[in-house]
Amino acid sequence: MLTVLGLVMTGGAAHADGGGRRPGGGSGGVAGGVSGAAAGAQITLATGQRVGVGPGGVLTAHPTGLSWSTGSDGDRYAIPPAAAPYLGRPLDRSLFDVTELAKLGAGKRIPVRMTFAAGVTPSAPPGVTLTTVDGATAGGYLTADSTRTFGAAVRAAIGADVRAGRPAGSGELVPGLTGMRLASGASRQVSPHYAQAIVEFRATDLAGAATTTGVHLVNTDDARRADVYVSVVDGIGRVAVPVGHYSFTASFRDFDEQGEQTGLHYVIGADVTVDAGDTTTVPVAETAATARVSVATPRPSLPAQAIVRFVRQDAVGGGIEEFQGVAGDDVLYVSPRPAAQIGRLHYVLQFCRQSPAGVEAYRYDVAFAFDHIPADESLRVEPAHLATVHQHFFGDPAQARDTGMLYSGAYDDVLAHTPTMLNPSPVQQMPGEVTDYVGTADGGGWIQAIVNGNGLPFWGQPRRYLAGHEYDVDWGRGPLVPGVGQYPEPAGCVACLAGDTFDVGLQAAVDSDGHVTGFMPRGVDTRFRLYRNGTLLADRPMPYLDAQFTADPAESADFRMRYEVDRTGVATVSQATRSVTVLTFRYAPSTAVAMPAPGSCAGQSADTPCRVLPVLSASYRLAVDAHNTSDLATQTMQLRVGHQRYGKFGSTAPITSVRVEVSTDDGSSWQPARVVGTHGRYQVSWANPAAARGSSPSLRLTATDALGGTLTQTITAAYTIAG
Repeated sequence: MLTVLGLVMTGGAAHADGGGRRPGGGSGGVAGGVSGAAAGAQITLATGQRVGVGPGGVLTAHPTGLSWSTGSDGDRYAIPPAAAPYLGRPLDRSLFDVTELAKLGAGKRIPVRMTFAAGVTPSAPPGVTLTTVDGATAGGYLTADSTRTFGAAVRAAIGADVRAGRPAGSGELVPGLTGMRLASGASRQVSPHYAQAIVEFRATDLAGAATTTGVHLVNTDDARRADVYVSVVDGIGRVAVPVGHYSFTASFRDFDEQGEQTGLHYVIGADVTVDAGDTTTVPVAETAATARVSVATPRPSLPAQAIVRFVRQDAVGGGIEEFQGVAGDDVLYVSPRPAAQIGRLHYVLQFCRQSPAGVEAYRYDVAFAFDHIPADESLRVEPAHLATVHQHFFGDPAQARDTGMLYSGAYDDVLAHTPTMLNPSPVQQMPGEVTDYVGTADGGGWIQAIVNGNGLPFWGQPRRYLAGHEYDVDWGRGPLVPGVGQYPEPAGCVACLAGDTFDVGLQAAVDSDGHVTGFMPRGVDTRFRLYRNGTLLADRPMPYLDAQFTADPAESADFRMRYEVDRTGVATVSQATRSVTVLTFRYAPSTAVAMPAPGSCAGQSADTPCRVLPVLSASYRLAVDAHNTSDLATQTMQLRVGHQRYGKFGSTAPITSVRVEVSTDDGSSWQPARVVGTHGRYQVSWANPAAARGSSPSLRLTATDALGGTLTQTITAAYTIAG
């Protein structure tokens, strides 16, 4: 289960045609059209939950309780607890396909196709607007607002079942409705190229009675042969699949009378053999989930979430991932299983716990990994396996709220090659601080993200923490301006090429610690332009901030990006209200550095790696308080200038010049700041005039490198001088 943050993301974000076109072929030619990713993707599920997509396809969500899965086709699904009992009858899993929903675009209608029982006149489910009726079928749509109405109806139906003493989901969701699916996207079928056999699942509840659930069945010889969801109704579910070896999962959920989940029994069958001929009968018993999941921490703590991440790799390196969990005091049981006989089983338990009320804020983010599913899952956090991370949250003085959320996701050598999904914290004071005790038992790798007081997500990149060490992490420390960023490990690339596919762009904003966002608040106006050898390739308005095109990778070329941002129309923004970022770089085959997996970019394949372009990057660290406000007479700032990097992968060309200027009159005049330092690391200082108290000065940076690249960035209202 999970809560959403926006996967601010590029992976899975909708793409749109646009920008300039040039005929392909010839010297300097750019083939085909130009496309690019939206600044951020925020997706609404059919039942109203919001999911965000971030860098490299990192997923977040709100509220908690979603279960996640990644299919063998790479599509990602987010299933709300109350919808789970209805999957396959009548709700199709496509309604929760994050990958397909992202293609529709944020705020767009969700088209649905419905079928009804014979003799039933189609009627609109709550929240659905009908557009067509043809016999027992109907078409219609949900809007971003009406999804909440539909979601409330689903929870109400579950609650009615509970009050009536029926199994959750056994009643009728909508009279006569037999099927409801997303009307966009291609239907997927099991491949017919293999000999088929019948599998029959027999599901029973804790009392041994036949029950209704769903089973996710995956072929472990090669997940591409079969990756199906089987609806089990009144104890029986049947499906035809290729003969071979399989793994399955099934979830049995408990609900209260409001339709909210209160507990989960998660049953895993690691190795099932399906032979030709006779039907293979597979028992799916809720009673098999006997291991209660719990954790004890060194300091007193209250449960926020308990998470299961189950990765089932097949014999050829593919596979699927599922992400299940419970919030608060809800109980979670899992079925013990030995290590996999075919392929590999990777099982991770992740916990988020918070400090009790009345003490200085702290939390635990810990994870434990196994190659099997242990019978005893009562775990203990050892102090020797913890790093101490002091999380500091900064905010704009005008921001809408003083609270937000911190999200965490374990990141080990297996999870690094699966889509990253982050679980949220309890509500976090922002601006504010929290001591985060981060577990290292699973290698110490984590990805974290926040949603700030303006509701904007900022994502961190993978980071490895060492037990016994202390760290300080700043979130939202300004100025918040566009950039490409520098990252500790290979990840989703901002400006790269793979083969002849170039994807060149920026992050919408980067803070002092390199956390990034692709989202913009409503009311922002932007313009992104990209030139190659002086020819305009793309001229894109909000929300686009990159361009993707094809060109001969053997040809050198000069690139220029210009990105303008105007946030003056946003009432909750008073700093970095405008910015103009101009970047130039020269591409040559020798200047693009290959980045290995899990680094990713457009056009990448097993034989075609991502190659990182030599784009300049700047990181500003102002001496300010938690509201990005200074009361210093002499202002100081740490400045780092380098190139887009992912660990050791990226340009190392020397920085040849750096100049910083300050304006206290909205850019009418500029004064040079004092810059001391070398090799990309600088200490900058200037005067905060007494006459400027209460105002917000502007900054201008100009930097060059030995390859001829340049960065010029002008930031209006970069910070505030205390009044």
